[in-house]
Amino acid sequence: MKLIDKDALVAEIEKRINGLKDCHADTVAGYNREISGLKRLLSFINNLEVKEVDLEKEYDNEFFKDPVFGKLVNQNAGISIAKHFFKLAISLNNPITAADRGTAEEIIINLKRVEKDYRIDLTREMEWVRNKVKKGE
Repeated sequence: MKLIDKDALVAEIEKRINGLKDCHADTVAGYNREISGLKRLLSFINNLEVKEVDLEKEYDNEFFKDPVFGKLVNQNAGISIAKHFFKLAISLNNPITAADRGTAEEIIINLKRVEKDYRIDLTREMEWVRNKVKKGE
């Protein structure tokens, strides 16, 4: 499955915003517009649907309390195994969709707009998004 880690993407954009605030806090108003554009992009990303599963809770409910399995497998090893097979199942059962690619492209388009409007280089950020989609992270 080709997923973008929403938290990592948000963190990367917030890092960029904070970098601009630190470097240009007392300079041209254009930087405020750049920050505003990045914040609009963050707002878009934060409104994306995220599905979460608490694997530790599921593991505890299904296996750890089991009288046989709970004695055969240590909890940490069991959770590691569960996480591995969870990721494997997602990658096999949920290939990237056109909507996923569209979302990634929309993020890139917005980054290009910010790049053009504020004359900054966001090539690294765009490549990061593309690589996340390609790697399926």
